[in-house]
Amino acid sequence: MEELQKDHESSSNHKEPSINPVTPGESSMTITVNSGSATYRYYNQIPTNVAPQIADSAFEKPITELCEDILQKNIPKDSETTIERKQINQKPFIKQGTLFKCSSFHSLLTDLYTPIRRYSMTGLKYGILFGILLHIAILGCIVINNNGTLGFFMVALPICIVIIWLNLALKIAIPSLINSLCMFAVPIITMYISFNIFPQLLGGCCSGALLWCMPGMTIGAIVGNVRKSKLPRAFDAQEENGILYILIPLVLSITIWIVFRLIIIHYLPALLSNQTSNS
Repeated sequence: MEELQKDHESSSNHKEPSINPVTPGESSMTITVNSGSATYRYYNQIPTNVAPQIADSAFEKPITELCEDILQKNIPKDSETTIERKQINQKPFIKQGTLFKCSSFHSLLTDLYTPIRRYSMTGLKYGILFGILLHIAILGCIVINNNGTLGFFMVALPICIVIIWLNLALKIAIPSLINSLCMFAVPIITMYISFNIFPQLLGGCCSGALLWCMPGMTIGAIVGNVRKSKLPRAFDAQEENGILYILIPLVLSITIWIVFRLIIIHYLPALLSNQTSNS
């Protein structure tokens, strides 16, 4: 009787496991790996407030343990893998293939197989973003001599975008009022600039992305080569040619900058003179 009473009390005090909710804009990911006769499932959202013995039997492993299984040589890179990413109010994204091919969809897995490539592609994205914002600001400094209002907004636009990026991507604490004003101002300023000098704005964005994408990729490849030795690698990962990851974008960067200097730069005075005559 005492044992039954204790069981009843423990069951009454037992709390249902709660799953970390997916906030708007955050995606939940499920990775299913078929390795031989075994099937493994991993999640990026794991249950909380669950007793260890219950969690082991009722819930799957977090994605971090997939990396541990790979490092312990339990799962080879040619294992059949299915990645399912769900986001609130959006259609699920499903990718199938080998574990190596699907590794590009999660940074932890990419670091195990192709860390230099991951850092190179990250540098490419940041290079494009940096180039676009830089050229918009430079164009605004040029235009401000002829049209102060337009030039001011062109300089303010990159600043607002950087503030939003710092808050959303890097999770840096920005006062909510400032962040809200920036999010409200970006589409309005963009429409105002596009209405006045859309060809110049488009040219600045394209030239910025073109000129700075390869330098960003080069820097990313250098960072990847430096950090590669400090990152854990999968037991069957192929060795990356770090020199090529640096030389190819570096040569392309030099070529693009020479072509831009010799050919494209000659069209800029004409565009600016048209803006001066229109204003």
